[in-house]
Amino acid sequence: MLFAANHRAMSQTESSAAHPAIRTDDGSWPSIRRLAVNAFVRTLGICAVALALAAPAWADVSRDQAAAAAQRQTGGRVLSVDKTESGRRTVWRVKVVSPRGEVRVVFIDADAGRGG
Repeated sequence: MLFAANHRAMSQTESSAAHPAIRTDDGSWPSIRRLAVNAFVRTLGICAVALALAAPAWADVSRDQAAAAAQRQTGGRVLSVDKTESGRRTVWRVKVVSPRGEVRVVFIDADAGRGG
């Protein structure tokens, strides 16, 4: 009973100061539905941002991007770019001539853009 008496004696400003994030602007308590909707909207927003940031992870690598990646790896000049299968992965097969005149073939993963 002591707790209840102390709780009733607490002023309105002390009560709202204890839970400032829960009270609305007019000092009333929001409904459970409003709290649930706000939580859902926040969660949806976080998921949308996470999805937007993850988009490049599954984006296909274009022919030009594969050629540029192979050129950066070798320092040479790209002769041809073809899409093919290597194992169970789709890869770009990039033929490059090095600065010393050697012809090399570089495979660029079409899903991740990594070369090998």
